[in-house]
Amino acid sequence: FGMMIYKPHLALLLPVALIAGRQWRAIAAAAVTAGVLLGLSWLVFGPELWGHYLRILTAFRHVIVESNISPRVVSVFIAARSLGASVATAYWVQGAFGVIACCAVAAVWFKQAPAAVKNAVLLLGTCLVTPYVLDYDLVFGAIVVAWLWQQPVASERAERALQIGSGMLLVLPLVAAALAHLTGLAFGPLFILPLFVVALQMSFGAMPAAVTASSSSRLSSAQS
Repeated sequence: FGMMIYKPHLALLLPVALIAGRQWRAIAAAAVTAGVLLGLSWLVFGPELWGHYLRILTAFRHVIVESNISPRVVSVFIAARSLGASVATAYWVQGAFGVIACCAVAAVWFKQAPAAVKNAVLLLGTCLVTPYVLDYDLVFGAIVVAWLWQQPVASERAERALQIGSGMLLVLPLVAAALAHLTGLAFGPLFILPLFVVALQMSFGAMPAAVTASSSSRLSSAQS
């Protein structure tokens, strides 16, 4: 987690998840790791490195994110920009989705849900909270699908929703750029949201199922 400072926009919700999940050792380890890496870069390359970094970061935001509607970016911000929203409005829309994703991740990590579901919600929420996520970043979509595919589902309807949401997430890296070139619109969030909703439903349905299974197990043991 500490090494994610090399790509911090994909780690925006890590602090939220770890704090909500009360993972104090992981937080401490991440902080120490990040501090060591920053210290080493300071010693090896000098303090001016970070001045250059901040200037380049500002230029990158203006030129790559705000002024260029890239067909390969699948964020909410770019989707809003492709619909004609101004930069300020797109940031407001991105912020609204970010708050929702942040609250969802915090709620799921605070409760006792399966680790696979927590991790899936975290990664999918990250896609909705960052204004800059590219189609090739979604390689972790395969891991998300693998995590969720192993979880029990309550009904055929829930299983169908999982299948559709998983398929949409997996196909997004293949079709995002083509759809953007064809229509001039960025459809990325529409391919991510369905599985995010499914993962949330699985997280809030996990505890009753776990309690029922535990009660049944105890009952069987008592009868034996």
